[in-house]
Amino acid sequence: MRIIKVSLALLFIIGLLRSIYSLDFALMVGIALLVLLLIFRKRLQRTYDNIEDRFVKNLNNREIEEQRLIAEQAAEKKNQNLAPWDAHLTTFDVAPEAVSIIGKTLMELQWRERVGVNVAMIKRGATSIIPPERDERIYPGDKLFIICTDSQERRMNAILRPDKKIIDSAREVEMKLDQLTIEADSPLVHKSIRESDIKNLAHGLVVGIERNGERYLNPESTWIFEEGDLLWIVGEKKLINTIAE
Repeated sequence: MRIIKVSLALLFIIGLLRSIYSLDFALMVGIALLVLLLIFRKRLQRTYDNIEDRFVKNLNNREIEEQRLIAEQAAEKKNQNLAPWDAHLTTFDVAPEAVSIIGKTLMELQWRERVGVNVAMIKRGATSIIPPERDERIYPGDKLFIICTDSQERRMNAILRPDKKIIDSAREVEMKLDQLTIEADSPLVHKSIRESDIKNLAHGLVVGIERNGERYLNPESTWIFEEGDLLWIVGEKKLINTIAE
């Protein structure tokens, strides 16, 4: 078989060269290749055997890897679906508005006693708590890995649902840079920035003051307001105009 393969290869090469060059040149190249094959046949055979062995190993390794992946997927599916109890592993995200559970320990929440579920892991940023202890607290942004049935999953969704009152009371705050002039009858006259309590009244910050044509950027909290001062305030739009009332 090897002789036949080599012969066919040489005939192919000779035929290819014959179509480009003369027959004599093609025969000379063919003979030269045959001589080289005879001289280096052992080295060429070793190279061929190595390539063949590597190919077979790579093929076998690929089949083994595919079988391993199939086994892992089957094991994962088996772990996430615990027949015949219809239990599975479900993840829940703890919203910052879920105030009824935030800061409480698993022992205080009593989910196992009340709902019948088990917290298998808590993912907190790059940290994984496996398994969490009874005194482990729940914090905003935690991802909970819980083993539960379909009905228990619905109950956990209801428990972890953000507080509706907080969501309803939330309002969109519009911030702006606005100016305010201190009038003679303003309650801010002769008060310092700290005493004016602008930070709380307007949810804002005095970033600049203009007085007698001079501008002062980022004034200290001890700055005393005077009549005619022009204040530049970054704060909540609806509250800025109520400061001097």
